[in-house]
Amino acid sequence: MNKLNKILSITTSKDVLHRAIKVALIVGIILNLINQGETIFILALDEINYYKFFSNFSSSILCFDVYSYFNEPKKEFSILIF
Repeated sequence: MNKLNKILSITTSKDVLHRAIKVALIVGIILNLINQGETIFILALDEINYYKFFSNFSSSILCFDVYSYFNEPKKEFSILIF
């Protein structure tokens, strides 16, 4: 359980979450423009797939958290080896 707490503390730290939200906004907007650009530009709000719309943002946050976790200094990472 101690290892799980350490993993959660790294991936949910304030600094990591701030960077993750910034990256998620940029990447989520780009992905939505690629995937649903036509419907967004003509403002056909009833045709937008909102599941895809919000999953583009949430998947970006998750990917950045995982990336940040593995980019921690080795002294932190060595504690987490199972």
